[in-house]
Amino acid sequence: MKKAKKQNNKYCWHYTTGEKFQAISESGAIYTEGKTTPVQIPGLINAVWFSTNQKWEPTATKAEMDGAGGMKQFSFGRMRQLGGGLVRFGISADSSFLMTWDEWKRKCKCSVGIIEGMEQTALSQGSNVKNFRACLSDVPRELWEVVDVWENGKWVRVFTRDEEASAAA
Repeated sequence: MKKAKKQNNKYCWHYTTGEKFQAISESGAIYTEGKTTPVQIPGLINAVWFSTNQKWEPTATKAEMDGAGGMKQFSFGRMRQLGGGLVRFGISADSSFLMTWDEWKRKCKCSVGIIEGMEQTALSQGSNVKNFRACLSDVPRELWEVVDVWENGKWVRVFTRDEEASAAA
């Protein structure tokens, strides 16, 4: 895989909830969606998804059915409340194993309609697929550079790999 283009931001982020953070921490890895999602789409290449968005990735926000049978995306606050908090895992933005959306799309064998649907969903949620980065394998704890939690209106660092390595020495 070719090296990802150099980013202005130091980290790409995997955004998740406090509940999922527990499972990720216990397992020691962020698993590809094929291991965590029961519905599989033919030809879809499973990945761990990251974003270059430094605040929050809108597509990480869950949704629920509304009274009219449509889907309504949670607000950021509701997502935090229902998910037991918000967490993000940071990996180096220039990691060679990260693929851009366009690279992932070229490898994907699912229908054009599925890809276009994913792009349209991202747009409708206020996201930009140019921010997406995909890793085609599980991401073990050894690759996590930092972990932040959302507290009092800002991201607060709770883990830094360099500090962990220093403490172990």
